[in-house]
Amino acid sequence: MKKRNLLAAVGLSLVGLGLTAAPAGATSYANDDLLLAFYATNGEGVGNSLVIDIGQAALYRDAVGELFLGSIKTDLDNAFPGWETRGDVFWGVFGTSYNATVGTDGPWTLYGVRAQAVIGTQAQAFNLGSVYTQSNPGTLIHQLGTAYALTGTTTGLTVGANPAVSIQDPSANHDFAEYQSNAGGTSFGYFNSALGNFDGGVVGSAVDLFRMPTGASTAKGTYEGTFTIGVDGVVRYSLVTNPDPTPTPTPTPTATPSPTPGKDIAAIKKHIAAIKKQLKAAQKIEDAAARAKKIKALKKKLKKFQQQLSA
Repeated sequence: MKKRNLLAAVGLSLVGLGLTAAPAGATSYANDDLLLAFYATNGEGVGNSLVIDIGQAALYRDAVGELFLGSIKTDLDNAFPGWETRGDVFWGVFGTSYNATVGTDGPWTLYGVRAQAVIGTQAQAFNLGSVYTQSNPGTLIHQLGTAYALTGTTTGLTVGANPAVSIQDPSANHDFAEYQSNAGGTSFGYFNSALGNFDGGVVGSAVDLFRMPTGASTAKGTYEGTFTIGVDGVVRYSLVTNPDPTPTPTPTPTATPSPTPGKDIAAIKKHIAAIKKQLKAAQKIEDAAARAKKIKALKKKLKKFQQQLSA
């Protein structure tokens, strides 16, 4: 298979993957961009998220060879030490055209991944949904992208070692962890079994990207390619030729997303503990205005998780 370097072949900015120096807050987001995101449910970095805009969906939808997106090892090492063998560090790739037409993607087109249950075997595609059905996860993905673009200017968001990496702590509004349930079970209230983790090491983690224009719920999204991450932190995207697992059961038609799995009480308690720890640290901020802003954001986040715990 012919290999291509994404940066060189399609002209994606080096700053877009954080491989050159750039000022803080030099992140940007546009409709139909794909977001590569990580979060931890336990251990070091619990509650934090790491998000990177990896460019327009068309780069991946129309790819004809293997793409190399550069290394994010330094950021992963800093955010989630030992990430390459941790089953509590989850990751995935998502995007949406939102309410606009972008190239050949009509309004509310979704891009989402599903983890390969057996490495090398393509995951089951997601069912399509109506405009009404797909607008909800589309709006949430857009909120994540908008928050990512505010890195460096909003409470809870900072720039990582690579300028295009957004580090989001639990006090951030619209951070990636906020849109996950049941320890990686469902993303954005819509994509089930979506996220990969590193419980089996990097060789045991691969996620398949699917394109989902709006349509009948009996139709399936189309497989576009597979993302993997090496122990060197290099993100790779390639096309796998094997077909969907067979036989594929015929799904029951539905116009609504699959139910969100039950809450993960342990993960919620860890989020609460992490936020309480940050509240204590925030009390020591010397600048009164900054201290008040930080505490307000943290209390808002704390209330959300406490409500989830008591629901």
